[in-house]
Amino acid sequence: TAAVIGAATDRLRESLDRSGYSRARLSTSFSGPPGETRVVFSIIPFERSRIREVTIEGNTRTRGRIVEREITLNRNDHLSRAALLGTQRNLYRLGVFHSVQMETIPVEWKPGFVDVKIKVQEGSPILTAWGIGYDTEDQLRATFELGNNNLFGTRRSAALFVRESSRERRVQVTMRDPNLFGERIETLLSGFHERE
Repeated sequence: TAAVIGAATDRLRESLDRSGYSRARLSTSFSGPPGETRVVFSIIPFERSRIREVTIEGNTRTRGRIVEREITLNRNDHLSRAALLGTQRNLYRLGVFHSVQMETIPVEWKPGFVDVKIKVQEGSPILTAWGIGYDTEDQLRATFELGNNNLFGTRRSAALFVRESSRERRVQVTMRDPNLFGERIETLLSGFHERE
């Protein structure tokens, strides 16, 4: 069926990509009667490319080591679409970039090698929110929140939350570090003052 052939084609593409044939072309042809159809996969592999250099542009606030930690591409590795997409996904997952573009540039003086250029565009790190409400117990009530999700370019975040009404006041400060001591250990510190 078409679904089985499509799945087999995808597996072949992934296998070729893992082996460094990221530009391989794949086509299928059929012969024979319906009950005994023969499927032939034709592959034009083209040449494999190796990565000469990986560069990053556009991270004016975010520190380089924060970005480099998420890159799964290494020098002399064979170029792979899966590795390019994996790096792009990792960088988006940081939550500090508005866009991430991956560009491969053939090295003219070194055939078989490419440079990978990663262009990032940072989003605004400042977040604000406010609200006004009314109920019979608190009467007029107001809230305000101010946050920064990329503190000093380290991907740490800090937020101040204030809630005020005729009955109470609450001030809360939170700090979050997604990579404590450079490891993937998420830490959250929170302190508050409340008065009724």
